[in-house]
Amino acid sequence: MFASSANANCLRYEPATVTLTGVVTVKAFSGDRNDPILKLAEPVCVDGAPKASYDSRSEKGVTELQMVFASYPFGAQWHNKRVTVTGKLFHAFTQAHRTKVLIMVRDTKEATP
Repeated sequence: MFASSANANCLRYEPATVTLTGVVTVKAFSGDRNDPILKLAEPVCVDGAPKASYDSRSEKGVTELQMVFASYPFGAQWHNKRVTVTGKLFHAFTQAHRTKVLIMVRDTKEATP
């Protein structure tokens, strides 16, 4: 007999790779920094990893994810556009993190209608 997860449809934090579609907005936060935010049409949930230090918290009703870029600058061409983003999720762990769940972006492309 197998136990089923109550959150079988939830996303997972890194190392899992996810693909999400939403509209990119730019929010100004305290200071002079503007951060790109992916606004999802439907909320998602993310299962925490119990043994992880930062990614141990599960989150429900996530509709906004701060977009983080490791290797390339994020261009203004995506602002206010519907995009599909592929990357890895992680939970906020500093004051610079503006949403509870963030996505380390690997690829961004304009979403098809």
